[in-house]
Amino acid sequence: MRTLDDLKPGLRHSATIRVTDELAVPASGHLLGASVEMPPVFATAQMIAFVEWTCVAALAPYLAPQQRTVGTHVEMTHSAATPIGMRVTAEVELIGRRLRFKVRCHDGSEPIGEGFHERMTSTASWPGWRAKLDACADVAIISHMQSGNGIAAAAGLAEVGAAETDRAVEAEGRIAPPSYNNPISRRLVCRPRPMMT
Repeated sequence: MRTLDDLKPGLRHSATIRVTDELAVPASGHLLGASVEMPPVFATAQMIAFVEWTCVAALAPYLAPQQRTVGTHVEMTHSAATPIGMRVTAEVELIGRRLRFKVRCHDGSEPIGEGFHERMTSTASWPGWRAKLDACADVAIISHMQSGNGIAAAAGLAEVGAAETDRAVEAEGRIAPPSYNNPISRRLVCRPRPMMT
C-alpha cells in the first residue's frame, strides 16, 4: 500500500470534463444571486474547482482511509474562454513535498489557464464541523444538483461542508465524514443563528 511518504515530486495526473451549462459563468452568477447577463463560457471558479479535484484524485492513492486533503492556496490565471460543449483538460504535477502542484488547463484548441495549487492533509474527523453546525439554526442536506439549481440560496442556506449521503446526520446528531468517492454525495448547508445581543 502506498503512503504519503511515497509521494515524490514529478507525480502527474490529468482529467478531462465537458463544459456544460452548470459549469458556465451564468450558472455561477445565478448561485450568487447575480442578474447581469454574462457569456456562456467555462467559469473561472469552476476551472479552479476542477483543478482542485484533479489534485485530490492524484493524491487519493497515497492517503490512509481517514486522511483527506484540503486546498490551502490557489494561484491561477484564466487566459482564454471555453464555450459550452468543449472539453477541458486539467494537468497537474506535484512539484514539492508540501503538496504543491503546477497546473495547466487547455481546451483542445489553446491553453486556458495555468498556475499553482497547494493542499495539506487532514483527517476525516473534521472537528470544525460540529462548531459550525452548533452555530446553525436550521440544517438541510441537499444534493449537488439541487445546490446547482440555487435551492440552497433560495432557502437562505449557507454551505458549510460535504457530508456522506447515507449517514450525513446520525441519530445522535454527529456529522459523518465526507465520502469523496460517492457519486451521490450531498452538501450540508445551514442557516446561521441570529446574533445574541
